[in-house]
Amino acid sequence: MALFVLALTVSLGTAFPEVEASATLDGSALLVNLVVTVESVDPTTVVAHVGTSTEQETFQLGPGGGRTYSGLLRVPARNQFVVIEALTEGGGSTVSRAATLVELGVDPSLLGLGDDVSQSQPPRVGERPGIWLPLVLVAAALVAAMMTVQVFRRESES
Repeated sequence: MALFVLALTVSLGTAFPEVEASATLDGSALLVNLVVTVESVDPTTVVAHVGTSTEQETFQLGPGGGRTYSGLLRVPARNQFVVIEALTEGGGSTVSRAATLVELGVDPSLLGLGDDVSQSQPPRVGERPGIWLPLVLVAAALVAAMMTVQVFRRESES
């Protein structure tokens, strides 16, 4: 088990002015402590989408007091992309720009990158890795919930 390696605060947009990650290696997995500060939106839920452009896992972050949310994420030890999403009560969401674990402060040596920084570059604008699937799923769930509420309202009025 490796010890705490590096902490660095990075801005992922105006809604997410401070995002930091630290990590430890646990066998073949990486334990990432992610801390996010949320501004300019009042979220009901904050989630982190972590993965590659083809595979993602979504982790709900817990409130850490004030406008801070955090979570301990167990992910494969590779330089994955992180996208933060704040969901609001009205069904809207605010999504951060994509960043790599290395960009957020995880030591590249934990990810087997050594000095190869070419793999630590975030995707260019428009190349957000696989964010559309979680957004579509959240939107579909919200539409289904609203339709269910409408059906129950109509039945209770009858």
